[in-house]
Amino acid sequence: MAAAAQACGSGGQGGDGGATAQCGPYPLQSATPYVLPYQVGQGYTVGQGNCSPDSHGFGTIVQYAYDFLMPIGTPIFASRNGSVLLVEERYVDGNRVPGEENFVNIVHDDGSIAGYVHLTQDGALVAVGDAVGRGDLIGLSGDTGSSTEPHLHFHVQRCSGCETVAVSYLNTRAHPDGLIEGQEYVAESY
Repeated sequence: MAAAAQACGSGGQGGDGGATAQCGPYPLQSATPYVLPYQVGQGYTVGQGNCSPDSHGFGTIVQYAYDFLMPIGTPIFASRNGSVLLVEERYVDGNRVPGEENFVNIVHDDGSIAGYVHLTQDGALVAVGDAVGRGDLIGLSGDTGSSTEPHLHFHVQRCSGCETVAVSYLNTRAHPDGLIEGQEYVAESY
């Protein structure tokens, strides 16, 4: 693990102006199995980061989620090798109904599960049971369910229904304390 925990709102945890809740530590970037979940050469802004005062708040099950702002239909790529565990793709964009999100969930060899959420209707390009490699095309971004604008919500859980975990990304600029809300991160070759 990298740097020691720090207060939410400083570094990369979203902005709550100095709350006492702790975020991190984050895995060493050079040793992470994860890459950004979008095409190499593309950059997207983090609309909501880790431990933010909104839906990714400290102590919530998704405190270590990231929302990447991107247009509906943006290609989404597997962040890590795994196998498709669950797929939902029937809901329409802009429905604004919590629980009616389209998604792809991928389980990794250590049992952790990555969630790629708010995909567009019929935007899953994989099926349950498919093996996927890091960097494989898996879906198209959208704006479904509990969403206020088009984006990709990405998180990793220890197990199904478990809390999210802090992740780092191999293929972008240094971020020892997580990605910083409001900043753009370009996916580099790896």
